[in-house]
Amino acid sequence: MFESGVMGGYKEITGFRLSAQRGTGNCAPTDRDVASLATGNGIRLGQSLEDLQRAIPVTFRRRGPVLAYEGVSRRAATADELKRLRAEWPNEKQYYIDVTTIVRATFNANRLVDLYVHKIESY
Repeated sequence: MFESGVMGGYKEITGFRLSAQRGTGNCAPTDRDVASLATGNGIRLGQSLEDLQRAIPVTFRRRGPVLAYEGVSRRAATADELKRLRAEWPNEKQYYIDVTTIVRATFNANRLVDLYVHKIESY
C-alpha cells in the first residue's frame, strides 16, 4: 500500500493479533478455533514462554505477564519501491525504508494467551 500520511510519504502497515482473551476494540469474535492457528514460525496460543522465545530469538522486556519487543531498523528499498517513491519525490536520494517491528505476548500460567504483532515500513 502506498499512501501519503503523517509518517512520511510512504507507509505500509502489517499486523495481526491472536487472542484467547475477550475481544476488545477492533477485535471481533470468531467461530474458528484460534488455538489451531499458528504463525509461519510456529507460534500458537497455548505454547510456553520458552517455546515463544525459541521461535523469536530477540530480547524481550518483561512487565508482569507481558513480554514486549520493539525493533527499529532499515532495509534497502526495492527497485519498484524506489521507482514509485522517486516519482513522488524526484529530489529525494534516500534509498532505504525504515522498519519498526513490535511484538507483545501475554502469558497466563506460562501459556501464551494473546499475541500482537505489527510492522510499519515507512519512507
